[in-house]
Amino acid sequence: MFSLVACGEDTPAPQAPPPAPPPPPATAEATPPPPPANTTPPPAPKASLGDMMTASIKTVTDSLNGHDPAKYASVFAPDGVVKQGGVPDISGRDAIAADIKNLFATFPDLKFAFSRVLSKGNTGVSTWDWNGTDSGAGFMGAKPTSRPVGVSGATVAIYNDDGLIKELHIYSDQSTVAQQVDPKAKKGSFRAPPTLATQIETVSAGGPDEDKNLAAGKAMYQLLDDHKVKDLCAGMASNDAPIDDFSMPMTFKGSKGCSDYINGFVKALPDLKSQPLANQIAIGPYLVSEGTVQGTNKGPMGPIKATGKPVALHFIDIVQLKDGKVTRLWSYANGVELLTQLGVLKAPAAPSAQK
Repeated sequence: MFSLVACGEDTPAPQAPPPAPPPPPATAEATPPPPPANTTPPPAPKASLGDMMTASIKTVTDSLNGHDPAKYASVFAPDGVVKQGGVPDISGRDAIAADIKNLFATFPDLKFAFSRVLSKGNTGVSTWDWNGTDSGAGFMGAKPTSRPVGVSGATVAIYNDDGLIKELHIYSDQSTVAQQVDPKAKKGSFRAPPTLATQIETVSAGGPDEDKNLAAGKAMYQLLDDHKVKDLCAGMASNDAPIDDFSMPMTFKGSKGCSDYINGFVKALPDLKSQPLANQIAIGPYLVSEGTVQGTNKGPMGPIKATGKPVALHFIDIVQLKDGKVTRLWSYANGVELLTQLGVLKAPAAPSAQK
């Protein structure tokens, strides 16, 4: 036993292996910070085309009465075009602003108001009036006369999807203004400056009689081109139904007035034609027709003797109908376009260059 113990003392007893080191703590994967909160408000919904057209009408009114050319030009597309019979086209906002600036310089107290706004799709048709005094730079290069001036007019505005006017057609008689400032012109031989409307009549497309009115309009212009004056004028609703051609000083009424009015054109232009029309649309009770009267001047035209010259006059007719009959007709054109072709007046310079 001793020897065994002695041997045991020489050979140490085996040791238990040390415990395994604990596993390293798990490292949590880095969590990306949350994205920053979006503080930008969502874009406002785009206004409807109708609302943008209404806003355009207000801007035009405010800019004309405020004599602000840049504001007026802002309702047009950058490449917008203004067209008026007898006057060179005006293209681009800068030229449009320059042209309207000339108007303010000529009539420093000019005031403007819309009387009627008709809309269908991207097309707006409006009637309006302006008045003022010939106290500025002088109309068409003449010396100012301090006489009251003003005319009624109509426009057709074609809008793009952003509510900006890409094309504007103006129908307004500049020859009336020329007579108003002419001290030699006899009273009653031209229209007096209009009174501005205090309210705007607004009509949108969708009336129940639009298709019927459009068919009636097509028949009317065919009767005009066929020179069937009696049949055409039988379409007047009453003996008091008025016809106002704003290039003429008087109002025609009823079938007889219609016959006098149309026969005056047919006698002056025996080969008169108005078709094909450039545009014809029905909006509620109204029929709007844009076109060009063409013919050869073989008869007297008021005090102007026959010239034998071919003429083409841009016009717009706005007809109010009821049960297929004409209750009222307004016609607008620029007499300067006709007088220029007859050789009575010199062709006007580009509007942006006028003084």
